[in-house]
Amino acid sequence: MRPFFEKHVLQQQPFKPMIIVVDTTKAGSASNTFVLPIIKAASETVKIYWGDGTSSMGVNGDNTHVYAASGVYTVKIESKIFGGVFFNNKGDRLKLIAINSAGMGIVSNTTKMYYGCANLLSANIYNAILLNADASYIFHSCTALTSVPLFNLAHATNAAGMFYLCSSITTVPLLNLSNVTNTSSMFFQCSSLMSVPLFDLSSVTNAGSMFLGCTPLTVIPFFDLSKVTNATGMFYQCSNITTVPLFDLSKVTNASYMFYQCSKLTTVPLFDLSEVTNATGMFYQCTALTTLPLFDLSKVTNATSMFLQCSSLMSVPLLNLSSCTNASNMFLGVTLTTQSYSDFLINLATLPLQSGVSFHGGNSKYNVEGGVARAYIISNFGWTITDGGAA
Repeated sequence: MRPFFEKHVLQQQPFKPMIIVVDTTKAGSASNTFVLPIIKAASETVKIYWGDGTSSMGVNGDNTHVYAASGVYTVKIESKIFGGVFFNNKGDRLKLIAINSAGMGIVSNTTKMYYGCANLLSANIYNAILLNADASYIFHSCTALTSVPLFNLAHATNAAGMFYLCSSITTVPLLNLSNVTNTSSMFFQCSSLMSVPLFDLSSVTNAGSMFLGCTPLTVIPFFDLSKVTNATGMFYQCSNITTVPLFDLSKVTNASYMFYQCSKLTTVPLFDLSEVTNATGMFYQCTALTTLPLFDLSKVTNATSMFLQCSSLMSVPLLNLSSCTNASNMFLGVTLTTQSYSDFLINLATLPLQSGVSFHGGNSKYNVEGGVARAYIISNFGWTITDGGAA
């Protein structure tokens, strides 16, 4: 890939330098000093113009420049191909305040490039060609960044944590994620994010915690999740969404905490959960949820706290818990109607249940028939059942 780009692409590239703005007075090295960390191979040529009329050839690692006076300087980095800048939560990361241009060069290293650049206000990296498939954590903890730059992710397969803890961004452009397989924690705790576009997630297998803590989100697009196997915590604490689309979850095996504390979610569609084995806390504290569809839970082994404190839930369908080995706190804080809970117990008694399971039915009470089924489950399968007792 790289030799091809050097031979065929670079010759056609209009050359532009990378341009960044630094404030030497910010925390880090001495107040009149800036240390620029770059990655470059011995064969790569990098020239740095420091913004005070001086320049130097870049070396792999830290490039230190002492200015005559403290202040704000515009630094240009000229290279047609190099590893890129690499702050990785170290050194003078807090002195970087803007990326005015990514230039037209090819950047071969992308992961954690601007990690920890908490004073970075803007980033224009649209023209950069990112060769590395790993684009993870590029802007991790860039807490002052208010908008997400549109950049070339055509080669990226890993976008994990790309905007992790970017707590000031409000919107994101339609990034090309068509080849990305890992979006875990991509927008983790982006607590000001108001909306997201319809990303192409058709290649994604790991979407764990993708939107965790994105509390202002009210609408979730109809993402293609048909290849996702890990959806744990995907919409964790998205507390303002009221509905979700009918995602294709047919390959998901881990749906734990997927909608944890989505406290305004009133209904959920009939997701295909037929491959899910871990449903721990899937709807934990979804306090506005009033009804449930008949999910296929036949392969679920762990349903711990699945509906814990879903306090508006009054009835449940006849869920299949035949593979479940742990249902502790499943309905803790829930009061189902006597009829619904009794029907639930009666259905359980007809299934080939696992032995020694701990099950919590919340404050729900059972009628005579439900009591018979409950006793049968305890006697024949050794279940420990906690609930509100006989009606």
